[in-house]
Amino acid sequence: MGKMAQLKLNPITYEIMSHRMWQITYEMAQTIVRVSGSVVSNEARDYMTTLYDAEGTCLVTGVGVTLHGATGTLGLKHIIREFSENPGIFDGDAWMINDTDICSSHHPDTYIYTPIFYKGEVVAWSGTMTHMGDVGSIDPGGFCPNAREIYHEGMRIRGLKIAERGQIRHDFEYTYQGMSRDPGMLGLEVRAQIAAGLTAKRRVLETIEEFGIDNFKNL
Repeated sequence: MGKMAQLKLNPITYEIMSHRMWQITYEMAQTIVRVSGSVVSNEARDYMTTLYDAEGTCLVTGVGVTLHGATGTLGLKHIIREFSENPGIFDGDAWMINDTDICSSHHPDTYIYTPIFYKGEVVAWSGTMTHMGDVGSIDPGGFCPNAREIYHEGMRIRGLKIAERGQIRHDFEYTYQGMSRDPGMLGLEVRAQIAAGLTAKRRVLETIEEFGIDNFKNL
């Protein structure tokens, strides 16, 4: 939120909306903790919650390992660049990426992004990252001391639509969980991140309705 110098927003309105954005990321984090059954999320708090603008630039990183808010920008811009045309980005979609060549520090650090539409236009994105427990690597649990190349470090996702128009894709979930030694927990982590994205979407749209889309775009 570095556009205040342009004086496009009343300073009081800016502070209120800025604080609201922070609070949304905190509520996203609470959603992850409440939905996820993973000790990594619930106890270690190895997650991240972020809001991005329509182009994928970070607006605010709230809770968790905040460096992932910055690297998450790289992943989201990759999604927008590679997949806007085919298969397309629609209201109710969710996207996953964990490729270390693009954004992640290692494959268990899995990002999920949700576009936020207002009157048919993408106006923002929510982003979350959680450290998944087992992603099918050469060693159980996600850390891979025996790895000798990237292909030993588990499933590598360069951008995949995991939910479409409000529904989790069964083909994704069935295949993704089948590549883990702990499929139930992995599936719950994915759902926790999707739930956090839905929380963000609801709260951002409430903010837009209250303060107006022009004020939101000038944050």
